Amino acid sequence: MTIKLPQIIERYVDASNRHDQKSILSCFSDDAVVHDEAETLNGKKTIEDWITKTIAKYKFHFNPLSIKQDAAEIAKVKVPVLIIQGGRDIQISEGDAQALKAARPAAKLVIIPAANHVFRAATTDDRMAQVKLYTDPTIPVVPELVPAIVDWVGRLR
Repeated sequence: MTIKLPQIIERYVDASNRHDQKSILSCFSDDAVVHDEAETLNGKKTIEDWITKTIAKYKFHFNPLSIKQDAAEIAKVKVPVLIIQGGRDIQISEGDAQALKAARPAAKLVIIPAANHVFRAATTDDRMAQVKLYTDPTIPVVPELVPAIVDWVGRLR
């Protein structure tokens, strides 16, 4: 079974399966936090040491079997939440956005009908037709995006 993982997860899995410590580490931000085996690891240096130790200890190999988007995680967030969903998003469904909203009723949900996953104007749900929208940095975001964010931020006061 082949599943489509988010790009960063795919990079992490591929690097981990090669036991490529430098590439694994590149998947983490400078202020990343890892929770593993009842331990909390903060920052890249600590995570780098954990990667080295974990590879030596387990000689692991990942074989992802499925992916689960758990809307319940958003309920744990302690800050205001804005969910913006593109109506032509070919990666995340409008139903997923609705599930996030249901799990966090205080969140603001904005659906931009003509936007895709990267908030560019899409006229079709065809993946191949949308490729340029993902790769061409000269294509602007949909005009509804910035006002939606500004409006939400303005209401936080």
